[in-house]
Amino acid sequence: MQPKKIVDRKEIILVGMVWYGLPKSEEIGNLWQRFIAQEKLVKNKRENAGYEVWIWNEESEKTKKEAVFAGVEVGTIENLPLEMFVKILPPSKYAVFTIKATEMHSDWSKSIYKEWLPKSDYEEKYKFLIEYYDEKRFKSMNDEKSEIDIYIPIKPK
Repeated sequence: MQPKKIVDRKEIILVGMVWYGLPKSEEIGNLWQRFIAQEKLVKNKRENAGYEVWIWNEESEKTKKEAVFAGVEVGTIENLPLEMFVKILPPSKYAVFTIKATEMHSDWSKSIYKEWLPKSDYEEKYKFLIEYYDEKRFKSMNDEKSEIDIYIPIKPK
């Protein structure tokens, strides 16, 4: 698997909801349902796209538990709903991979982290990844034409 592009992004301000535990698709689906039910309360969205951010650390490597953030990008942090959390992702260079929604349950992360990254001129910069759900290209997990972009923060080796 090769990235479709390498991009530089400024800080990304996200508003959404958080879940922590062993990754299970039904839990992530429940997280998105909770967020979508409250999404109309977010007034300053930058675009109609969803961000699913997977965050891990040394503890995650031992427990296999990860934090997952589901939300949207906003322009400013003001007038935010009490039910929501803010996550500010630092500026970074990203390797951007595109996968079909039907491939989400495959081992795509192994292809990136165990195959592409070690052979590339880059290494992981931060312990997170972004799944970017653009409403123009993503319709549902069962739609064969739906696509998702995976953003991996990188830095030169």
